[in-house]
Amino acid sequence: MGFLIRFVACSSLLYLSSLSSFAQAGSFEGMGKLGGSGYSSSAQDVSSDGSTVVGYAASAEDGGNVAARWTSVGGLESLGTIDPGWLFGSQAFAVSPDGSIIVGVSDSDAASTSETFIVDFGDTGVMTGLGTLGGYTSTAYGVSSDGSAVVGRAQPASSFDFKASLWTDSVQNLGTLGGLESEAYDISGDGSIVVGTSDTAGGHEEAFIWTDSEGMVSLGMILPCENCDDSGATAISEDGTVVVGHSDVAGGVRAFRWTAAGGMEQLGVAPGPSTFAEGVSVDGSVVVGHFNNETDALFWTQATGVMSVKDYLVDVEGINLDGWSLESAEAVAVDGDSLTIVDNGFNPDGFQEGWIATIIVPEPDENLCILVALGIVFFLGLMKRSACSVEV
Repeated sequence: MGFLIRFVACSSLLYLSSLSSFAQAGSFEGMGKLGGSGYSSSAQDVSSDGSTVVGYAASAEDGGNVAARWTSVGGLESLGTIDPGWLFGSQAFAVSPDGSIIVGVSDSDAASTSETFIVDFGDTGVMTGLGTLGGYTSTAYGVSSDGSAVVGRAQPASSFDFKASLWTDSVQNLGTLGGLESEAYDISGDGSIVVGTSDTAGGHEEAFIWTDSEGMVSLGMILPCENCDDSGATAISEDGTVVVGHSDVAGGVRAFRWTAAGGMEQLGVAPGPSTFAEGVSVDGSVVVGHFNNETDALFWTQATGVMSVKDYLVDVEGINLDGWSLESAEAVAVDGDSLTIVDNGFNPDGFQEGWIATIIVPEPDENLCILVALGIVFFLGLMKRSACSVEV
């Protein structure tokens, strides 16, 4: 058995060393600031080619948050607010795969209410309010590929309890799983599938998936266990086949990757008690999130398992991140073996700043995988022949 352990360990070291030799084209940069005395920014989503990032930043005028767009060509720019008279009071949370459509929340009507907004740079490029369910507040967290469907949360008239909401030609209350509140966090590319989190009649929170034909359906938990009461869905792949989020497990919380065929798959056993998934790539192959209570950004692929973004950038890519704290990863874009990951952390000066990281994750070497498999088969054959010799 010692031979097998040593063989697999050596093969794993060979794979990790192959990552070091190939993954030398990564990069890292801060999102920057809008100027003035305010210095904070946050990245919340990224287009599928990694060229457009959206979020928010302290306005140059007085430091209040304003929705912002970062591009690889133009850098960081303010998107303003619904009410031109207000210089701040907006946040962007999602961008379409092609980078042309942005949604979020903005103060409006002299800041007496805040509502969902949409900006279509393929059309007018003007921030437009989408309204609420009749209450004071609504927020958009996700948008379909063509911008025809937007999801988030909104307050109904005469109620402070948020409901998961879908904006198409009008705004629709998606209901709950029996509790008071629900929130929708993402939508499939064609606008037909919505995911999020809802209160239950028992007072807990559960991940849900919603379709027009089935309504809101709970995704449950990774595994039944004592005190495993809560789960949440945060993102869905563009084709609607992969949902990610988090679920209670024995001893903590774990990120999950859900498919209709396989159900909830726990994404590895990560350091510390908890992992959370916040975003998923267009094809569902890469998941990003954070360890514990936003202490370290993580990513997952089938090839690497759960890994720290900062550790990978430093140890594999060889990038100097002294002074940077990467708290979480919110979204990811995939181009071949290149991953563009975004979110926020603290820069070396101690200010919150959005960041954009590109890492290279090559697929496992096919020959190495074959070598490992043949070694195991060879070892098991030796064990079998040894057992037969003993019997004789």
